[in-house]
Amino acid sequence: MAGLRGKLERLLYPQVCSFCDGLIPEKGDGARRYVCRACESDLPFRHNDEIYPEHTPFLLLLSFYYEEPLQLALRQLKFHGRTDFAPALARYLCQTYRRHRLLCDAIVPMPLHYKRLKQRGYNQAGLLAAAMAELMDLPLVEDLLLRERASARQSEYRSREEKMANVQGIFCVDEGYLAALSGRRVLLLDDIVTSGATMSAAGVCLEEVGIEVVGLACAGGGLRTDERGS
Repeated sequence: MAGLRGKLERLLYPQVCSFCDGLIPEKGDGARRYVCRACESDLPFRHNDEIYPEHTPFLLLLSFYYEEPLQLALRQLKFHGRTDFAPALARYLCQTYRRHRLLCDAIVPMPLHYKRLKQRGYNQAGLLAAAMAELMDLPLVEDLLLRERASARQSEYRSREEKMANVQGIFCVDEGYLAALSGRRVLLLDDIVTSGATMSAAGVCLEEVGIEVVGLACAGGGLRTDERGS
């Protein structure tokens, strides 16, 4: 019965590429796919450059350079309700996680301030984290970190010092999770990174209450080496 139900679902809801809307051929493993081979070949993978070169007190891993067509995917996910891009990109985040042999007990998404969450209706980092947690068979702890106040957009500041000052003291931890997570290892996840200042501030907040941050992970950030300039 379960096999028949699966065949019916695949017939009614065929696999469609999130980038080009083309049909994706079924494979024997039964895993759902969200990106066709042609669109996958156009993605700006960081390959051997997955460790972000900007300074943070934590290991910061990125799967992609912040270039098209990833930029389009993240804009669609963040602002236009294209939630299918979350599981599409989470697959590549999982591959990055495995390549660097990280070990964690839970995945924690970067939080939005409640006003921004109310305005948008969802947290794009939470969707990415949920998809990755499902693929990795790890717990998702979505409400561990709280954003106490909204900050100005990091893109409005140029220096790292200004960006660090902008996010100083904006995070706190829900104490209801402390008994379960004290001494545990978590992976902190977001969609885009610039300087890493915001994620670093969140990571420090977690470590101050005894929760170990094994690393920070993002879908995209930075440019290719030959485009950064001197």
